[in-house]
Amino acid sequence: SKEMEWIWIFDRSGFNLIHALQIKVAVELAKLISNNFSVNLKKIIIIHPTLYIRMTHTFLLPFLNETLQNRIELYYEDTTPQEIMYKTSI
Repeated sequence: SKEMEWIWIFDRSGFNLIHALQIKVAVELAKLISNNFSVNLKKIIIIHPTLYIRMTHTFLLPFLNETLQNRIELYYEDTTPQEIMYKTSI
C-alpha cells in the first residue's frame, strides 16, 4: 500500500550553539531521512531559523539527496507551527 506523505515542521525554539555543534547527530539524521524517508516526505519547514540553524543547514546539504534539498523551506516571518499546518493543509 502507498505510504502517506508527511511534512516535518521544525520550530527552532531551544535550538542553540550546543545543538549546532552536535554535527555527527545532525549528519546521521540527515542521512537517515535522505536514504529512508525522503520518498514520502513532502517538505521540511524550518520556522525562525537562527544563525546556528542556517550554518547547520548549509553544512548538511551535501549529505542530502537533491530531491530532499529542494524540499527544505526556511520561514523567517513570525508564524507558528499551527499556522504553517493550516497554510499547507496537512
